[in-house]
Amino acid sequence: MLDAETFAAGVREALRGLGRAGGLRGSVLLHSRAVASRAGRGAGPDDRAASLSALLRETAAELQAAPRDRRAHRALHHTYLQPAGTQQRAADLLGLPMSTYRRHLAAGVSRLTEELWRRELDS
Repeated sequence: MLDAETFAAGVREALRGLGRAGGLRGSVLLHSRAVASRAGRGAGPDDRAASLSALLRETAAELQAAPRDRRAHRALHHTYLQPAGTQQRAADLLGLPMSTYRRHLAAGVSRLTEELWRRELDS
């Protein structure tokens, strides 16, 4: 089992690799219990990567449903899920100054990590 610190670093790494072909193949989260239970016993690296991608996207979508997490979700969405290209462009799309955008993004990554960690512990 991954420890909380390694898991959190893995979430940040996975978010950066989410939009790239093969960007999740080396993720430490491929060995997490949540991904293993989702992908199924004996799943190969590609199936695990697809499961991790789906898990990240579904968990982020749950943040959108919670009123207190909507701003954080929007920052995650325009940065990692459907990237705007640059953080400045994402901030512009959201109508936010960079400092506010970065605060929302940090909150989004934190909340996403919390939810994924909860799932990991429940798996």
